[in-house]
Amino acid sequence: MTPTANFVSPSSDISRRGILSAVVATAGTTVAACAAADAGRPPLPSRIIDLSPTITEDLPVRFWGHRTLSDLGFSDTTEFRVITGSEPAYYSNSYYTLFNHGGPHVDAPNHGQRGTSGVDAYKLESLVGPITLIDARGPAVDQRITKGELERTRINAGDVAIVLTGYSPPTGRDELPRYRALNKEAAEYLAQIPVKAFATDTLGVDFWGPSTFVYEQSVHHSFLSRGIPAIEQLINLEALIGVQNAVFVGLPLKFKDGDGSPIRAAAFVY
Repeated sequence: MTPTANFVSPSSDISRRGILSAVVATAGTTVAACAAADAGRPPLPSRIIDLSPTITEDLPVRFWGHRTLSDLGFSDTTEFRVITGSEPAYYSNSYYTLFNHGGPHVDAPNHGQRGTSGVDAYKLESLVGPITLIDARGPAVDQRITKGELERTRINAGDVAIVLTGYSPPTGRDELPRYRALNKEAAEYLAQIPVKAFATDTLGVDFWGPSTFVYEQSVHHSFLSRGIPAIEQLINLEALIGVQNAVFVGLPLKFKDGDGSPIRAAAFVY
């Protein structure tokens, strides 16, 4: 009997090589086709950094502190009213009373000047842009941020300039907020670059001290009078340190003539 179990003829070996080559070629074509298909799709971020806290009824007092809210005639808390039912099936709907400047939000031009545009007039493109982080921690919290400090960081036209101060909200009932804010020269420097938007982790882009407040001399005026969104009360900015190629996204609710709106702020990292 002639053994055949382990015998491979030369022609059979050539056929197998041909099949293998065909499989490899097909796989390569498939990978190339998938790559080509992916190349035509919009890029997705490798990760997303959340820059917003959870909205709760006590969010205003968590950022502002009781004393400042009380002095300005604002309430410490808002109200979430949940209405549920079970007929004909379970349902839950809610009324949310919000303080539009308590928690992460964007100010509109009419926040500081009568007769100007509201938050509904912002183009969404003005609230999306490449992030430049300015780390302003270190100096005393009452010391203003100067143009010289800003010049240490490369800031390009169209950037969303975000200032990290390490803001700690007041916790005592009579404690006033203390934080670093831009001086007027620094605000004018950014506005003239011009940045696309300005954002901070503090209570406000201006420091609300006991002195008389003149709007035309304010940081708000430098930005809002030029249509540059001013964004306040972000959190988690430390997570942006060392991050490259990040895009800020902070879209407001479209309140008609609203003087500001809560935003869900995030950094898309590419």
